[in-house]
Amino acid sequence: MDDALHTNCSIFPNSLHANSSLPVNASNTNSSLLPAYTQTNLWAWTIVELVINAIGAGSNAMLLAASLIYPPLRRNSSNVLICHCILLDLIMCAISNPGSILASQVFNDILDRTFCLGWGFIRFFTMFLDNWVHAILAVNRFIAVVTPFRYKYFVQKPFLLLGVAAPWVIVFLICIIPSLDIHHLPRYLPSNQFVGTSVGCIVNYPVRNAKTNLLIGTFGGFIPSGIAGVCYVAVFIKARITLWRRVGDMGQSFLSRYEMAKILFVCLLWYILSATMPGNFITVASFPLTHLVTRALQFISSAVNPVFFIVISQNYRSGFMAVLKCNGSVRTAVGPR
Repeated sequence: MDDALHTNCSIFPNSLHANSSLPVNASNTNSSLLPAYTQTNLWAWTIVELVINAIGAGSNAMLLAASLIYPPLRRNSSNVLICHCILLDLIMCAISNPGSILASQVFNDILDRTFCLGWGFIRFFTMFLDNWVHAILAVNRFIAVVTPFRYKYFVQKPFLLLGVAAPWVIVFLICIIPSLDIHHLPRYLPSNQFVGTSVGCIVNYPVRNAKTNLLIGTFGGFIPSGIAGVCYVAVFIKARITLWRRVGDMGQSFLSRYEMAKILFVCLLWYILSATMPGNFITVASFPLTHLVTRALQFISSAVNPVFFIVISQNYRSGFMAVLKCNGSVRTAVGPR
């Protein structure tokens, strides 16, 4: 998951920039007064961010391959949703984040309205979709750990297909609104039309249409993050209680589901930390280096997620090595989830 939470001095967001899936007031991202040393090193920042995302794209691709070909991972009853989640992280690293890095840090001054009507949709669609795919997977983990006896009903093919298709349809319907360029409705615009901003493409919200503003900003960021957070907190409470009461009587299935929940919770925690770091709440002119570092962490968050999978899970470590060795049958002691 990617993106950043910013403060806003009004009840409803006035704008949403393409480095963030959550509401932001454009006045909080004033970058017109960057010192010379920061402007000089901006290309270095850009190159580092692009390289990390390229590595992240490769890592996510290998993780996806491991999930598809490595037997202990492939037999996971919710593997479809996990693969969907990894695929979205791959798209973020390969397309969405690099495009936004270049748009905001290299080509911001020459962006035009026509470009942003197209790129703005792609950027916000992928960000919002990534958030919701993680939220759907969090709900799946919640059911698996909190109500395991009913879980078998929610991994049947119709439910899995619904979990994959529903976010695409709903997020598309939300994100297409600004692309229609309708007066009095939110629209994708280049940030260079607003004095002192350098964040690529933004969603500009008309003040008079507060309900639509709230719908897009809240739906894309706050709601899926809140759902995922509540689900994982419940999972950990339930798991700790169960482990405490039945330490010697736990099945491998439960422990494996708990392990997957830990991986996804760490991914969510990383997302929230990058979204709420102090650099998101200050102006670029005041603390340019802090702001750029914080924004870099947001841009690379999806690239870091494979590290959490590999570090926490023996299955994913073995599966990753199996892909590296072009061998999908490497054995592991951990059974299917």
